[in-house]
Amino acid sequence: IGRADLDVLRSARTQQGEVVLPNGSARVLDLRSSLVRNDQGRATGTVEIIDDRTEITALGERLHAMDKVASLGTMAGGIAHELRNPLNAVAGFAELMQMRLENNPTEDPKICRWAKLIGRGAAEANAIITSLLTLSTPEGLDRSGIRSVELLKEAVHAAVTPEQAQPDVQYFTEIESFTGDYIKLRQALRNLIANAMDVAPGSPLRIKATQTDEGELALEVHDAGPGIPAEMRRRVLDPFFTTRAEGTGLGLALASTIAGLHGGHLEIQNSPSDLGGALVAIHLPLLTARS
Repeated sequence: IGRADLDVLRSARTQQGEVVLPNGSARVLDLRSSLVRNDQGRATGTVEIIDDRTEITALGERLHAMDKVASLGTMAGGIAHELRNPLNAVAGFAELMQMRLENNPTEDPKICRWAKLIGRGAAEANAIITSLLTLSTPEGLDRSGIRSVELLKEAVHAAVTPEQAQPDVQYFTEIESFTGDYIKLRQALRNLIANAMDVAPGSPLRIKATQTDEGELALEVHDAGPGIPAEMRRRVLDPFFTTRAEGTGLGLALASTIAGLHGGHLEIQNSPSDLGGALVAIHLPLLTARS
């Protein structure tokens, strides 16, 4: 009262509705104003009407992302089925070649190494095809009781490749156990952890299983990297979108699909993680082992 304008309103007008509040949270505001006139029709003030549309905007973006994944998945699924048969033949013949070369010491060792590289490339391509099929025709859930700390540690183990050093990981489990599909959730977390390790090699990670204020289960991955710019947060869930030359752009899309199968969603927090980097979380309805 008595002020001509507020900083948050000026910021919202400049940023077309998107503002960062003093507590660090980002909101999407819909601003309207109406003049207040006296009996003579002279303007004596203004009524500012502010609608907080953050949740509605986030829900719309989530539905849009799901629709894009479904459309792309239908096309990719057909292509993946056609590619898998010849790819299996490539992998099989590469393995036979490698076995014969290893049993024949007179052969050039370079040829044996090339055969190994062919097999490794076929395996990587097959993993991409498997991800595409999961996006296009996601299977039902095989729910069981899951111990949180076991899931988190197994996901880290799956994310570390033979060429990588074991990361410094801090675990925090507020929720000891819950019900879900262990294999799929491990795959989803493995993708998030692998991304975190790629953006900040050698930096510590913090992985949590907590309960949100809304009563959901949050499986959080905190990294110490540069974070995800605001303008990219709406695109990183799109299949095949990646900023890394060696990336496939399927990790976050697949994690989002798995979260959706559980009735949850994947969230990229606006605020920095505990370690100053990105915070990506899988939010799920909290079903205990007894539920």
